[in-house]
Amino acid sequence: MEIREILEKVKSGETSVAEAEEFLRDLPYEDLGFARLDHHRALRSGFGEVVYCEGKSAEQVRDIYCHFAGREGRVLGTRASAAQYEAVKAVLPEVVYDPVARILKLTGAAAAQTAGCGAGRTDGTGDDPGAPGRRRKRRAAWRC
Repeated sequence: MEIREILEKVKSGETSVAEAEEFLRDLPYEDLGFARLDHHRALRSGFGEVVYCEGKSAEQVRDIYCHFAGREGRVLGTRASAAQYEAVKAVLPEVVYDPVARILKLTGAAAAQTAGCGAGRTDGTGDDPGAPGRRRKRRAAWRC
C-alpha cells in the first residue's frame, strides 16, 4: 500500500489514524533481526526491493516475502534455491520461480502501478558459456 493511499483512506474514514500509524511505523526500514527490509525503495527508485536469498534459510526467505506481500506486494529474490521457493510458495502460491536464473518474483497490486522492469537483478553468469542466450531470455521473461 502506498503512503498516499493510506492518507486518502484516513481522510475518507476507511482507516483510523492508529491503523495508519501502525503501517507507517516500519517505514522506511523494518528490522526482522536477520534482515532489514527497505519499504521505501520503490518510492526512492521506482522499483521494489531485491533480496539476495543465498545464505538465508528457507524460513527466512518465506518470512521476508510474507512481510513484503502484506505491504507493497512486490519483491524480487536473487540466488534463490528450490527449497526457498517451495517455502514461499506454501504461503504465497502466486510467487514465480525461474530455476535457471534462480529468481523468485512476487508481484501484487503495487506492481501494477510501477512501470518498467525489476531493477537490481544481475546475471552473474559470466563464466557460463551458455549464459548470453539465457540472459536474453530472462530479460524478456521478467519484464513487468
